[in-house]
Amino acid sequence: MIKKRFTTIIKGVAKWGSWFAVGIFKGVVKWGSWFGRGVFYIFFVVWVMLFPLAFLQLTMSRHWAWGLPLTVVFVFGVYFGIRELRRRQVETQQGIQAIAIILLLTICVFSFLSFVLYRFGYAHYEGFRTQALNENWSITFNFVGFYTWQLFDVIPALRVNEALGWNSPLLKSGFGSGVLALGFRATVILVLLKEFRAWWAKRGQAALIDSQKRRSPSSRRHDHFGVRRQRRRFGFKAV
Repeated sequence: MIKKRFTTIIKGVAKWGSWFAVGIFKGVVKWGSWFGRGVFYIFFVVWVMLFPLAFLQLTMSRHWAWGLPLTVVFVFGVYFGIRELRRRQVETQQGIQAIAIILLLTICVFSFLSFVLYRFGYAHYEGFRTQALNENWSITFNFVGFYTWQLFDVIPALRVNEALGWNSPLLKSGFGSGVLALGFRATVILVLLKEFRAWWAKRGQAALIDSQKRRSPSSRRHDHFGVRRQRRRFGFKAV
């Protein structure tokens, strides 16, 4: 009798232990798959975002004039990206990714404009650092860093530049460089961030409407009454 009870206890412990081990294994596999997807998505987003910069560097390394048609393409990309955010209801990840790409395209456009004005003497900058063997490539990299710093400086609440201890990569002087910097800041504040807030608010309203539709009992009442009518038709007792 004691041996039988002991055997039953051992079997129960072994059964619960196997369930526990299987549960842990499934949890590890599940979290591992989520982590892997997250890392893959981050690398994919970074890879997609670096495409405009890579194309700009490729054209500038050959001749600065090749950057003109590419910049026109970037401008159309910003325009159509904003229009899609206004018209379509995209998911959160897709919207954030679209905003990031639009910001990068804007940085590339103003970097090219600054390069052209600097090359012909209409804008003056100091503090260039050699970041590539090709001169045009190196100067473009400096301008991309300069406008990235300007973008972070536009958001004073986060104080990204101050937190990172990042000073402005370039020092500007003159009317041309000032107009470009002011135009970039105005574009980010009055257009891009405004569109981002509008998209975020529209996204929140759509999520609220969906949640209200799911919680609404009208559809369930309709289904319940429909079931009652069917049961009466076939002779069942109504519930």
